[in-house]
Amino acid sequence: HSIAEQKGRTLVIVPDQYTLEAEKQAFSLLHTDGMMDVEILSISRLGGRLISSQGGGRRTFIDKYGRHMLLFQIMSQCEEKLRVFQGNLRKNSFIEMTNNFISEMKQYNVEPEDLQLLRQQLDEESLLAAKLADLQLLFSEYQKRIEDKYTDSEDYIDLYMSKIPDSALIAESQIWIYGFDSFAPKAMEVLGNLMASAREVSVFLTCDRNCRDEEIFQLTEMVMQRLERQG
Repeated sequence: HSIAEQKGRTLVIVPDQYTLEAEKQAFSLLHTDGMMDVEILSISRLGGRLISSQGGGRRTFIDKYGRHMLLFQIMSQCEEKLRVFQGNLRKNSFIEMTNNFISEMKQYNVEPEDLQLLRQQLDEESLLAAKLADLQLLFSEYQKRIEDKYTDSEDYIDLYMSKIPDSALIAESQIWIYGFDSFAPKAMEVLGNLMASAREVSVFLTCDRNCRDEEIFQLTEMVMQRLERQG
């Protein structure tokens, strides 16, 4: 069972950082003319295709680098309100950490208000509570700055996910999901929509059962169970 045996259009969805390597592998394994019906995309590039084909491409998007610049501005204005992270403004590593934190929260559908609820369960004088207060402040201010102005990478997923059911590209394609170890909730929602709309969806995961190191595949087993429920 291989891509070379498939009939019709095949979309291969791989992690963002893996697209070039996946294209090289495909060229080495398939005949050149076989690539005519095979397209290798990341989830974000697939989203771009869907939005450009169905409208919505005029929205102003902010990517990871734009968010980095916006967070620098926010920290410059809010630094005196920070309880723990004052003095970290000039450290790119701190801005990068905050950038990744916000991205992770949004991928798991966590809002600034959810961090407030978490803080209420902690000792308000604890270091963890103080750090959460700082991150909540930065996250909340970031959300205010982009509201009705920009769509960021994570909200972008919601925008194009709504276009999957009406996409002729998806409806006419077989889809292979390859190279992932796990999926954030937003990515899992995308897979669920693809499963409902595409001709066929195949997800390839590395797993082994009844082996000596079986515990290292526990995460993969959990992902497989979630996909089975999603399907």
